[in-house]
Amino acid sequence: MSFLALMENASREAMHALLGEVGEVAGKRVLLLAGPGNNGGDAVALARHLDNRGARVTVALARPRGKYRGAAGYNVRLAATLGLEMVPLARVDLSGVDAPDILVDGLLGTGFHGPLRPELADVVAAVNGLAKRFV
Repeated sequence: MSFLALMENASREAMHALLGEVGEVAGKRVLLLAGPGNNGGDAVALARHLDNRGARVTVALARPRGKYRGAAGYNVRLAATLGLEMVPLARVDLSGVDAPDILVDGLLGTGFHGPLRPELADVVAAVNGLAKRFV
């Protein structure tokens, strides 16, 4: 099975799991944080599925669009073609003032090791600060 098929299946199952937790997503604001690897690609593919269900999705990209490769790059290009809102992660305000209804973390995967880059450490801290809102 190809990485594209695996990513599509993973994102579809993630959508079913999310719907099981939060119910219908139509009209809800969903922020998806997308790192440059496969987890980021899963998040971007998930954004498509949520958009199709009426959610107002924004994908926050950890890297410029052109830096995504492989299956993740394919999903970023597809999302752009479909007109999904994508913004640089650095421009996302995670202060909690205008927090989304749903936050999906696709920044890092199980293969990550070493210290976080400072800009990612700030994002992780901000997401952790929002945790009580999403429990």
